[in-house]
Amino acid sequence: MSCVPQGRDILEVVRNLGQFVVDFTYNLNVQVFVQLTSSNKHIDTLGIRHLSNSMRAHGPGLANTIVNAAYGFLRTKLQALSHSLYEEELRGRIGQAVRGPYTYRTAERLKRKLGDGLHRLRSLVTQIGNALGCV
Repeated sequence: MSCVPQGRDILEVVRNLGQFVVDFTYNLNVQVFVQLTSSNKHIDTLGIRHLSNSMRAHGPGLANTIVNAAYGFLRTKLQALSHSLYEEELRGRIGQAVRGPYTYRTAERLKRKLGDGLHRLRSLVTQIGNALGCV
């Protein structure tokens, strides 16, 4: 087992990818993952420096491991997203909202009517985006 000199080990992230994409969000401007909440006063980040330290410690085979883990994770999340989009209530409400002019008021009504369904959908899309940021 290798020890990474500084920061979070990417291999640890890959092993717990499902939890990582829930706990962290990707900042596209800075090209870094940022922890959403923390139990202490410090927020963790994960950037290219962490990836390069892990690659030095584990070798280039780590890239293949990351891609395989991300593929498996994305496959299950995309299936869940597909099932969510085929839920009759969600599909019907979104279809009605798209037919007319899509205003802020329409979006607010849709948000009130869908509630948890819309939150689940947004959460899935966010997790998929975070996983793609890992690759």
